[in-house]
Amino acid sequence: QDDNLNITVTGSNYVIESHNGKLIAGNGATQVDESTIEVLQENVTGEIEVDLLQGEDTLTVDYAGRLDWAPIVYDGGAAGFDSLVIEGTGGFSTSYNFINASDGDIRFTDGFSTADLTFIGLEPITDNLSATDRVFTYSALDDVIVLGDDGTAANGLSRISTSGTAETVDFTAPSGSLTVNM
Repeated sequence: QDDNLNITVTGSNYVIESHNGKLIAGNGATQVDESTIEVLQENVTGEIEVDLLQGEDTLTVDYAGRLDWAPIVYDGGAAGFDSLVIEGTGGFSTSYNFINASDGDIRFTDGFSTADLTFIGLEPITDNLSATDRVFTYSALDDVIVLGDDGTAANGLSRISTSGTAETVDFTAPSGSLTVNM
């Protein structure tokens, strides 16, 4: 099954919504409706693990101006076309570290707090977060890195991609600096 999940923080709760299936609240979670659960942030003592298994899956994480999050690990699974969408405001700095063609991690910071998101088995990332600074760090593999427009006119997104050694990222332009480390 193709899954489409959203995670955000509202008040002191993580809110997890499915746009095409049912969610079942486990211990420490509250069932809001058949496709939404809430979990108190204080009840999450480790990582938020999202494993969507097979299919063409999308996880949307909306930081909504806050970085008081537990680390997220998103495993898109071995098959399908799995994507990550990042939303939010707040003027954070983002640092991408690419391990290989489909794995890596992102650190969001505002100078006081940080939030980490690890991704495994993904294809594209769309980062709509309003960022102050963006850093993209690539592995030591030989590669060609291409920075340009994402190909859709007037949508405000740029694209950074490689010839296959790192994930493609479409992103909004930072208000401060853009750094590419090779």
